[in-house]
Amino acid sequence: MVVFSDVRPGRIAGRRPDGVFHVMRAGRGSGVRARGLTVTAVRLCEYVERPAAGEPGGRGPYSLITAVVETDAGTAELEYDEGYRGADALGEAGRFLVGHLGASALVERAAIAIASRGDRRKLDT
Repeated sequence: MVVFSDVRPGRIAGRRPDGVFHVMRAGRGSGVRARGLTVTAVRLCEYVERPAAGEPGGRGPYSLITAVVETDAGTAELEYDEGYRGADALGEAGRFLVGHLGASALVERAAIAIASRGDRRKLDT
């Protein structure tokens, strides 16, 4: 159940991602505690949009990358990156996120978003 999404309504509704980069997947009954939530999965999802026919410049595919953070209080889907990022946009974004400790900031952002949407528990500080 998605309890928070900052992706513009209708932009990816009903679409399956063109690619998925798994940052973290916890085993059954386990997870990482963050701000009073148990995070069970973090993944990046890429939605590729092809350039319009006849577009000059040939910049290649336009990608929207979202971050999906699953917790015991629900799931947050956050816009992570978008633009003409090249053929391996998802892989580069995933490697950057993992290599630069960005996952902790992403989990923090998701926890705050979920809490702001009515989760009755208070965030641990």
